[in-house]
Amino acid sequence: MPLDSRLVTAFLAVAEQGSLSRAAQVLNLTQPALTRTIKRLEAQVGAPLFERHPAGMTLTAYGEVLLRRARILESETQTTISEIRALRGIGQGSVRLGIVSSAAEVLLPPVIARMAATFPETVFSVTVGLEDELAVRLVHGELDLAVAFHLPEGQDIQCLVSGPSHDGCCFVSSRAHVLAARADLSLEDIRKENWVLPPVGTSVRAQVTEVFARNGSPEPVVRVETQSLLAMKALVERAGFLTWLPPMLFEGDAAPFIALDVRQAQLQSSRSFSIYCRANSLLTVAASRALQQLRKELESGQHRADIRGPG
Repeated sequence: MPLDSRLVTAFLAVAEQGSLSRAAQVLNLTQPALTRTIKRLEAQVGAPLFERHPAGMTLTAYGEVLLRRARILESETQTTISEIRALRGIGQGSVRLGIVSSAAEVLLPPVIARMAATFPETVFSVTVGLEDELAVRLVHGELDLAVAFHLPEGQDIQCLVSGPSHDGCCFVSSRAHVLAARADLSLEDIRKENWVLPPVGTSVRAQVTEVFARNGSPEPVVRVETQSLLAMKALVERAGFLTWLPPMLFEGDAAPFIALDVRQAQLQSSRSFSIYCRANSLLTVAASRALQQLRKELESGQHRADIRGPG
């Protein structure tokens, strides 16, 4: 039996608010009415969806499964309505794009420029984040497309196209840093400096951990954890911190950053940008057009020359 969209809306509200009373306020319902709605949904799926506590409600294992699917259902419904409105000339085509910082800097400008010139009615909602966040948003149906180095493919995520490979990440300082002029640095030399990195649990942080572990060196003490590329760059340039970035984000004669000469081999790996969508999802017309432009930009390889400059 198909789920009633009103039951799904009520379920999502309770799951997001964590209590019946707050969810009832959001939905403009009485608490008894919302309670009856949730009980009706639990009867329909044949399992308890929430654990009741004095302080609120938490999802059961069954509720977690439904939450993933309910978010996708809600997203697909909104996408369908938006596309129909766009076809009728009432609304504008929209694209929800998730993208890692490096791709946002080198791929996004030419793609947006061509889309604006060819399809001026299209509106973009761009989420710049780390791969871990983009994967979650894609699975939950919050993004149409995601551009990243690597997302876990499988039942929920599908890779549509991959571009040419280029250098992966390396250790980075400002050109004014005392270590910038030194050659043949060891991991021990750089480990003692102040570091800014993404939080534990992110793929970027895992790469740094793996490099130090592979060479038998303790990890550096990370003074600042952030997912903001802007904050990372500012701390490296102005506060003498070290970090781990792909060369395309800082190379060029005028760049204030430099890749440190660390003697341990295999610090860099070859990587390529890829475009992902949620598996078995149907792209809107606007998202399909954006995919074509992203594919064209990836396959051209022009972003590699543009970001590196002469030499």
